[in-house]
Amino acid sequence: MVCGLGIVIICLISFTYGQTPDDNVNSNMDIKSSLHVRLSSLERRHNEGVQRVNELEKQQQTAQSHIVTLQRQQQIESRRIYDLEKRQQTNQRRIFLLKIQRKMDQDRILNLEKQRTYDQRRISDLEMQLQSSQRIPDLEKQQQSEQHRTSDLIKVFDPKIKRQSRQRLLSDASDATNYSQHSLMIGIYQHTKNLHSVSNNISSTASVRAATTKRTEDRNPERRNKLINQRQQQESGNEGTVAFHVVLSHWYNQMLDLMEIHFDKVTTNIGGSYSAHTGTFTCTRAGVYVFSWTVHVTTCYAYTELVKNGAVVGYAFSGNSQNSESGGNTVVIQLLQGDTVFVRVGEHPSGTALIGTRGTTTFSGFLLK
Repeated sequence: MVCGLGIVIICLISFTYGQTPDDNVNSNMDIKSSLHVRLSSLERRHNEGVQRVNELEKQQQTAQSHIVTLQRQQQIESRRIYDLEKRQQTNQRRIFLLKIQRKMDQDRILNLEKQRTYDQRRISDLEMQLQSSQRIPDLEKQQQSEQHRTSDLIKVFDPKIKRQSRQRLLSDASDATNYSQHSLMIGIYQHTKNLHSVSNNISSTASVRAATTKRTEDRNPERRNKLINQRQQQESGNEGTVAFHVVLSHWYNQMLDLMEIHFDKVTTNIGGSYSAHTGTFTCTRAGVYVFSWTVHVTTCYAYTELVKNGAVVGYAFSGNSQNSESGGNTVVIQLLQGDTVFVRVGEHPSGTALIGTRGTTTFSGFLLK
């Protein structure tokens, strides 16, 4: 249609300027051929343009899908960055708490080392005093022998016999004999007085020894716990009994996750299975055991766990969001020789403190069967 319109226009122009029909025909043919060439070129360019548009549309769709994928990846990376930042904050807070705990532990170790040095020096002094007080049995034997001798002398010189002897001596004996008897009685009196002095010395030495033993027990907790254990075993007279009861005597102002609670004050430790140094009960006799623990916390709350050989066998909840409260639990478990049991801190918010100065945080257990 475009070609026909172009030919009509050319013919009109030729007629206007007075050209002949043959010239017009030739001219029209040339124009037509040039128009065909130009139309072909235009159609080719049009097709190329359409193909280019299709390719651009495909590229645009690909780019849009790639943009969507990148946006999703960006969201994932943003979420991951947020999680990492949160974890970093948690780790920084934990590192800060660990540094504080480390400083407290270092101070405590320093104080314990000083106390240990003082206790060792004190123990050496007390051992020397105890060695010097080992003469007590010899003095006691000497006192017994002197007492027997005194009783024999008193029997010999009974007052009635002395009166009768004095009457007979006054009537029959000379003044020299009376003087000898009087000297003998004075000697007996002096000997009895010396015996009383020896007895008083023995009593004072025994008192010093008892006080020295008590001070030694107070200065050395491990030795005190051992002596308590020995006394309880001697009093009970039952070698198969295993039982303990311990109390926490200090605060934990900064608690850490999975922190083992060291109950350091031992009131009962029959069998010697509990260690106040590690806070761990080690089974020395296989059987069924009953364990109970109570934990007193303040400010917030805390979960505690009873752990057997690294595995949790019991849980307890203590505290609330406002006041201090205590909580605990009782567990019956089977133990083999060498198994270990202890109490540790579980889930808790920051700022929770463990109270240990009122005797409300305890740990106990005994062999049931």
